[in-house]
Amino acid sequence: MSKFQYPRLNLNRFERAQKIIASKVITSDIFRSPPRRVAGVDVSFRGELGCAASVVVDILCMEVLDVSYAIGEAPIPYYPGFLGFREVQLSMKSIKRLREWFDILLCNGHGIAHPRFCGLASHIGVVLNIPTVGVALNPLKDFEYEKPSREGEAKPIFYSGRHVGYVIRRGAKYLFISPGNMVSPDSSLEIVKICLGIHTLPEPLHLAHIYSKSYLW
Repeated sequence: MSKFQYPRLNLNRFERAQKIIASKVITSDIFRSPPRRVAGVDVSFRGELGCAASVVVDILCMEVLDVSYAIGEAPIPYYPGFLGFREVQLSMKSIKRLREWFDILLCNGHGIAHPRFCGLASHIGVVLNIPTVGVALNPLKDFEYEKPSREGEAKPIFYSGRHVGYVIRRGAKYLFISPGNMVSPDSSLEIVKICLGIHTLPEPLHLAHIYSKSYLW
């Protein structure tokens, strides 16, 4: 989809906003350790109608403690590097509707592993002032990393010479993990590892994806 179909869409303004948000990101650990309650948020779309689901999970027993939803129209089409502006409003609405709170939030998108060091997880983390981790199935352009060769093996990801996260092998797929806010790269990896189960995505994110998709159909 070409941006020229949307003449009022100013991606330069979005880039400036991302750089401001990135300047406020904290990449040191400011969360309850070890975390007990981990949340996941994901947005599914049917056309331009989106549904965000937030799920809180007790990671000691993988019990679902709370689920919340938010539905609405996507404010912009999808552009690589600007996922946050498409999904952040619905994501934050669903997060704010949770009755049970959490120690850390996993987002289905990147954190600082981003051309302007501000993916969806960083966007949400800074705006809501909460610890977040980005988990994505696909890398963005110009990531520098070596693909892990063994199940569960992790390799560092660099962007412009900066260590921005890790890639971990899950079967034939890979997870790209990076801090969103208030979490270090090493802790981001360890938290995701703790939350891994039988599915490719960590369980809180897998559940959020299933709930958001099911709510639309």
